[in-house]
Amino acid sequence: MRNKERQSRFSQWVRKKWPLYLFLAAKVPAGFLSGMRVVKFAPSFCETTMPFWFFTKNPFKSMYFASQSMAAELSTALPILYALEGSDENFAYIIVENQAKYQQKAKSKLTFTCELGDELAFKLNQAIQTRQPQTYRAYSVAHDSKGEMVSEFWFTWSFVVKS
Repeated sequence: MRNKERQSRFSQWVRKKWPLYLFLAAKVPAGFLSGMRVVKFAPSFCETTMPFWFFTKNPFKSMYFASQSMAAELSTALPILYALEGSDENFAYIIVENQAKYQQKAKSKLTFTCELGDELAFKLNQAIQTRQPQTYRAYSVAHDSKGEMVSEFWFTWSFVVKS
C-alpha cells in the first residue's frame, strides 16, 4: 500500500468515532473509561477533550493531572502517528520525557490542542538517513470551557528506524 493511501486510511479512521472508541477501549482502557475523545484531526493538528467527572476528578475538586496528561499525549500522538504512516520505514517510537505546567485548577471539561511544526518531518528524515535516534518535542495546551488556559504539556518523542 502506498504511503499516501495509508495516511488517508489513518486520517479517516481517526475521524470516525466508533473505530477510535473501540481502539481506546482495547488499547487505552483508562482513556476510554475516562471519556477522552478526539474532536478534530488534521495531519499537523489534533484536538482532544477530557470531561470533568467522577473518573477524572481528584480529592481536591479538580481534574487529576494524569487525566490531563493522557488527553494531552493523545493530542500529540495522533499527528505523529499520521506522519509515521507516510514513511516506507518501520519506526520504533516512545516518549522519553514529558513536562507539564499547570496555571489553574481544572474544574470543567478541557480541550487539548496540538499543532505540530515542520521540524517533525525534518527529524523523521534525519532518522531515516542517519539510522540514529532523533527526538521531537511536541506541545499541547489545555483550555477549559470558558476558554481560559489551564495547563501546558511538552512531550519529547524519540524515533528510530527499526533495522
